[in-house]
Amino acid sequence: MDNNFVKLRTTFKQLILEHRPDLDDLPDMRSRLVYLNRLAAVQDVYRSVVLDPVYLKKEIESKKHREDGNNLVKAGQFGEALKKYNLAILVAPFLEKDQLSDENNSSEISLCLANRAFVLSKMKMYKHAVQDLNLSLELGYPHKSRFKILQRLGVAYEILNDSIKAMDTYKRVLESLDTAEISQDLKMKVKKEVNLKLESLSMAGKPGLISKLQEPDLELMERNMEYPALSSSVRVEEKEGRGRSAIADRFMLPGVLVARETVSASVLYIPKISVNCWTCLKETLIPYPCSSCPVLFCSATCSSKEKHDRFECKLLSLGLLRVSETLDCQLATNLQLAFRLITKECAEFHFSLPYDQSTTTAYKAYTRILKLVNHQDMCNTVEHVSSALTLQHWLFVSGYTDSTSSDMILCLCSLYLAIVKANCHGTFQLESTASDYAKLSMVGISIFPDVAATFNHCCDPNTFVVDMGQELLTFTSRIVQEGEELTQVYGSYYGEADRDKRRSKLMEKFNFTCDCDACRLEYPTSSTLLEEGKTFQQTPQERFWKHVSGEDKISLDDEILRLGNEVEHSLEAGNQRWALEVTKERMKIISENLRSPHILLTMGMISLLKYSWSVYGSRSIKYNPRNLPCYF
Repeated sequence: MDNNFVKLRTTFKQLILEHRPDLDDLPDMRSRLVYLNRLAAVQDVYRSVVLDPVYLKKEIESKKHREDGNNLVKAGQFGEALKKYNLAILVAPFLEKDQLSDENNSSEISLCLANRAFVLSKMKMYKHAVQDLNLSLELGYPHKSRFKILQRLGVAYEILNDSIKAMDTYKRVLESLDTAEISQDLKMKVKKEVNLKLESLSMAGKPGLISKLQEPDLELMERNMEYPALSSSVRVEEKEGRGRSAIADRFMLPGVLVARETVSASVLYIPKISVNCWTCLKETLIPYPCSSCPVLFCSATCSSKEKHDRFECKLLSLGLLRVSETLDCQLATNLQLAFRLITKECAEFHFSLPYDQSTTTAYKAYTRILKLVNHQDMCNTVEHVSSALTLQHWLFVSGYTDSTSSDMILCLCSLYLAIVKANCHGTFQLESTASDYAKLSMVGISIFPDVAATFNHCCDPNTFVVDMGQELLTFTSRIVQEGEELTQVYGSYYGEADRDKRRSKLMEKFNFTCDCDACRLEYPTSSTLLEEGKTFQQTPQERFWKHVSGEDKISLDDEILRLGNEVEHSLEAGNQRWALEVTKERMKIISENLRSPHILLTMGMISLLKYSWSVYGSRSIKYNPRNLPCYF
């Protein structure tokens, strides 16, 4: 149903083309925006749009899925039952917690959650079961049977070694028996069992806590003072023709962490809306619904009002993000990120920037975003302005603004759209497919201001990035000399596409012509490099940093082969972390001897990237680390 989004942009494009001669005479983007916004025809387009909610919860459908799940549980098919309960939960109507009362509750979804918790416990997924049971109680599970849910919850806390919560929950079981509609004999039996549990827990000594997996040691010990996401070993300076540039302040080996940044804003890629969490972008096996729109969440925490505001909810319930064509999905996702950046704060806040010299967290965050390049005046007028007018419509129908004729709002839309286009980072997760055991699949787009502001593009970059939850990790991909610029790739590596294709894409999205060594010297693609040779012995002397004898070339090949075998054995044993460490050593040997372009540098970078993602990166449920190959 590519309804209003595609139709609205198409109509605006036609209007812009009709007025193109007048627009071309105007000096800048702001003048064009104001000119168009004051046309009666533009306001007529806004008024012609008819919007009705397209997303409605259905209790009958929810009950059907829940009953199907119940039958599957009786047959012992817990995995299939889980799928049915997920469907039931996503379509069940329910009230927000602040709207609940004894008379107005959400009994259907509370029953679905309780049933799913039973299956999750059977599957030993106790943390998820705890979330479901708590939410079921909050949403109004019938008082007459609450003691059963509380008993299950107490058992789950015990298994998770959370004795404090287990004891509190068992005390609630005793209280709930007052309203339980069961025989007196059964009440006495439950009381006896619960009191024995409480006695056992009280005698167990100090209550335990839920254990947490240790996160890999990725802390930056010292940070750049001006750009705190960067390591102190990185300085930032202005370079002629390149602007702000990240520079290595010391010699660096491959695999060194040079930046770690928490996301400023991110949105889910629209095709993932029925699979991944709307808030944190993580793929979810146990979804939690929104009461008013079709998105899902991975946890009750991610579904909180603080993280899913009413403006987005309204937009989604009206079906304005229901697009299917790939290009439309990408564009709508860009608009959604600009929409989120705007609606996180009130319009007055945005209009005060950058003149408001407040020291609040929000002010600091937005000033960093507004300092990013935007190339607004270089944007394609038809594409950019039609998107800005569409975004203004979104702000109006969502209730963020009460007008579609505000020049300031439209200019705000244009600015944030330009910032998103020039600086957004594609966010990925690792998954396994039949053809690629470590495929990077796009799940959203994000803004990381410090990295976006300081790491320039190169088709032969010396760093790579890994998405770790809501953070972006930047590592060196080869040896980096002191004083060398640290670069990232914005599009394709030189090994993936020829120069003309790379330059065309960069100009289309980022409005610049790349002049890196890979472009100026027209480095060959990987297929050509493979034909030229993939060993030190097959490499001509001019590709070495210094003279290397034939005997030394043989020794280097032997060492790379030995380390490659160690990588292979580590992967077969499921030890991706050690495979990564050995690959760093291989890349050290390669990059201290060879200069680009060379297939060993290309394959070494790919190996570092894949193994780093396997160790640190966000993963799909479908990812199988044991299938990782040794790439060279």
